[in-house]
Amino acid sequence: MDGHMRLTDYLLESLAKSFFDLCMYLPAVIVTMIMWGHVSPIGLLLAIPALLLIYINALWMSAVFALLGARFSDFGQLLGNISIFMFLLTPIIWYSEMMPAGSVRGQFMRFNPFYHFVEVFRAPIMGNQIETLSLWYVGVITIVGLSVATFAYRRYARFVPLWI
Repeated sequence: MDGHMRLTDYLLESLAKSFFDLCMYLPAVIVTMIMWGHVSPIGLLLAIPALLLIYINALWMSAVFALLGARFSDFGQLLGNISIFMFLLTPIIWYSEMMPAGSVRGQFMRFNPFYHFVEVFRAPIMGNQIETLSLWYVGVITIVGLSVATFAYRRYARFVPLWI
């Protein structure tokens, strides 16, 4: 080791911390789900590939956002505000059935990429079928995002020390 840390080292460290936090909370979440009773045991096994897919997307998102945050100092505040808005728009604390697909609100909600990630993770656990639209949406986002992140990292990562 030459003592230099690459940008990916920081990204992987941050994602590893988040993964360990998930592992710490997971037993309590599983016990709560089983006590609740509306959980499919096979769906819990299908949640593992969904979490892997979410982790892969978190990796490319963190790479792109790290580069943007290094270049533009106010990007962190913008991302925080957008995150709050997207959280309220994503059916995490409410169910997507409350907004039918044919309504304007339902279409707007389904345009939200985080909705599809939540559905790919939550639908099997609840014993529901994953919508093919959500699978396509998540697949396209993953492929395009990895491509953009690879290009941006190769092109701009060397400038991060100058930007900070």
